[in-house]
Formats: sequence, structure tokens, C-alpha cells
Amino acid sequence: MEERYLKFEDLMADLAAYLVSEYDIEPRDAAGLVMNSSLTQDLYSSDMPISEQKVKTLAEKLLTKA
Repeated sequence: MEERYLKFEDLMADLAAYLVSEYDIEPRDAAGLVMNSSLTQDLYSSDMPISEQKVKTLAEKLLTKA
């Protein structure tokens, strides 16, 4: 479980960094968007492998939900 949590944290950090670099969002806003998203909560609660998630795909989903 701990390894999954660490992979999840890495993925969320990568997602926030991607939002900053590709969409010119302020770092604090990107972090807040990622942390407060229902998409993030759903991913955390699911059994889906973290390693199969793509940052670009998650960013698109996150921005369409926001």
C-alpha cells in the first residue's frame, strides 16, 4: 500500500507540474486544483494501477471537470 501511495504522490506532483508548464497556471493554483479535484479523489480510492496513468490524459480530464 505504501508503494502505491508514493506512486500516487509522484503522479500528482507530475500532474501539477504539467499544468504549470503546459497551461501557464500558477504553481499554487495547479497544486490546489489537483488536491481538491474529485478526479484525484477517485483515482486515490480506485484499485487502478497508478503506473498506467498518463499525466497528459489526467490533465485533460481535470481541466474538463473543473
